[in-house]
Amino acid sequence: MILNQPFHVPKEFNEFETLYLSKAATLKEYRNSGINSYLRWLILKIAITDNSVQSLSGSAYGSAPRMNVLKRIGYNIVDTHVVDDYLLSQDNPVFIWMRRIQFESAINQLNNDLVELRNNYKLINKI
Repeated sequence: MILNQPFHVPKEFNEFETLYLSKAATLKEYRNSGINSYLRWLILKIAITDNSVQSLSGSAYGSAPRMNVLKRIGYNIVDTHVVDDYLLSQDNPVFIWMRRIQFESAINQLNNDLVELRNNYKLINKI
C-alpha cells in the first residue's frame, strides 16, 4: 500500500469546514491500549471549542481496526475510491465524517473507553 495517496471526496462534502484526520502511528506494544482513542478525544475537545470546525473527516480502509470505534462514536462512513490508476487496494477505502452536533456525544463515548487507559498511564496535556 502507498500511503498519503489522495482519496476521492464525494461532492456533497466540498463545502465542509472540516478538520481532516488521518492514521495515527502507535508503537506495537501500545496498540489496543486506547492511546489513539485518547488522541481522538483530545482533538474532539479542541474542535468543540473552535466554532469554525463544523466537522471532522478523514479516510480509512473498511477493515481498519479503528472502524469499530469510529462507527460507535458516530462517524458517518461513505465508500469511496483512491484517485490513483496504479494503486490497487485489497480493501475498501472509505471517507469518514462527523458533524459538529455529534462532537459532545463522541467525547462522552470516548470518556467511557478511556477509563482503563487513565488507570494504567499518567496522561499529560489534559484539556
